[in-house]
Amino acid sequence: MKKRRSIFFRITTLSWLLIVVTLVIFISSTIPYQKDILIERMNSEARDIAASISQVTATAIIAEDYSFALEHCLNVVQESNSIMYSIITKKDGFSLVILDDGWRLDSLKGKWIENNPVEGKGEFVFEPLLNEEVFHYQYPFSYSGIEWGWVHIGLSLKNYNSGTKELYLRTFTSLLVAIVIGFLASIFIARKISTPVHRLNEFTKAVAGGNLSVRSDIKTGDEIEGLSDSFNIMTEALAEAQTDLEKRVMERTAELAESNIALELENKERIKGEKLLQSSLHEKEVLLKEIHHRVKNNLQIISSLLYLQSKKFENEDVKNIFKDSQTRVKSMSLVHEKLYQSKTLSHIDFKEYIQNLTNYIFSSYTNNKKIRMAIEAEEIKLNIDTAVPCGLIINELVSNAMKYAFPENFKIEKPVIKVAIKRLDELKYSLIISDNGIGIPEDYDQRQSKSLGLQLVNSLVAQIEGDLKVISEKGIEYRIVFIDRNKVRTKQT
Repeated sequence: MKKRRSIFFRITTLSWLLIVVTLVIFISSTIPYQKDILIERMNSEARDIAASISQVTATAIIAEDYSFALEHCLNVVQESNSIMYSIITKKDGFSLVILDDGWRLDSLKGKWIENNPVEGKGEFVFEPLLNEEVFHYQYPFSYSGIEWGWVHIGLSLKNYNSGTKELYLRTFTSLLVAIVIGFLASIFIARKISTPVHRLNEFTKAVAGGNLSVRSDIKTGDEIEGLSDSFNIMTEALAEAQTDLEKRVMERTAELAESNIALELENKERIKGEKLLQSSLHEKEVLLKEIHHRVKNNLQIISSLLYLQSKKFENEDVKNIFKDSQTRVKSMSLVHEKLYQSKTLSHIDFKEYIQNLTNYIFSSYTNNKKIRMAIEAEEIKLNIDTAVPCGLIINELVSNAMKYAFPENFKIEKPVIKVAIKRLDELKYSLIISDNGIGIPEDYDQRQSKSLGLQLVNSLVAQIEGDLKVISEKGIEYRIVFIDRNKVRTKQT
């Protein structure tokens, strides 16, 4: 979780920084101004002294009577603690140099005769005459409108330096006091603002913890007090809502308890009913299996009776009729046998059924050991209403192929009878019975055939709502496309 800074810390820091920035700006503008005042005082002092010397000694200097001028300048320099030198320089460089410890005549050049400084403005320079820094002021010396030279005044920097030092000391002392006072004031103001906010935060945490009885008593007379009043109104509304909700929960709990009791009773009755239903279903399954078993046994008895009856006749055509009937009964008997053996009574494994049926037909009819049965079947489940007609169709067409597709005068190396079934989509299937025997004539009409077996095939195809196509190319192929109607009805339901 991100660490949060307190509002007290932020208000204090921002207030103190604002005070410091304000004081720095104030001092940055005040110190240069005060220093300019000190410099202006020195300018004024030097200008007054130079003007006095110029006025008093002008006549004497022009008349080259230097004694009066020298006396006056010595008195000025010696009486003042701030004047370091007073120098009167003519334009030819002749100079009267008056120092605190005496005077002399000299021929000065450079700054002494070149009027480079701004008029009325002195400057800080290092003076070799005294070997120290002074405030040098140059004043034009004129008489009757004619400039004769200059008066140079050098002021000591002791007063300026002490004044500057005092200025810095006073300013920075005031700055320190202001910073301390501002810091204390910012702490006071921040505490004044943050204390009610912290209290309101604690009240909010208490409410968030589930204590809806807490109330805020902040009285600041500002927006925070308004927020506190809104907080109390919200807390009261939450307390009322909680009370109402608890009441409704209790009522709903009681209703649910009653409903639960009713559901338990209903569940017991349902379990009891399910047990009775399962018992009934088990009994029905046992009965259905028993029925399928008995039907299978009865069909086998019928098949045996047909076999025994066929033994009484010497005519092969009659015997074949009995044998055909026997295989038809066997195909139906196999369906009931598979249902009896299956875990579910609704459908049978049709692939296994085809294998068993064709094996039986093969063992019943073949006298030619070279004929081979080929089964191509997917894992398909069919109900009894579809499986029985399909089984009879396979029986008729495979039996017909065994009897007629490979006569003795027909020579083929690998005679094959093939049965194939596959799923075309969710409801549609394809059943193909083919052989590579002699085939049928081109003008042969399957539907107009008077053969009982082929008439039965047409009837069975119509029963499963299928479509029969007969193809005679290198043998004969019966292609039947049909729909599992039981699945159609189940899907519609």
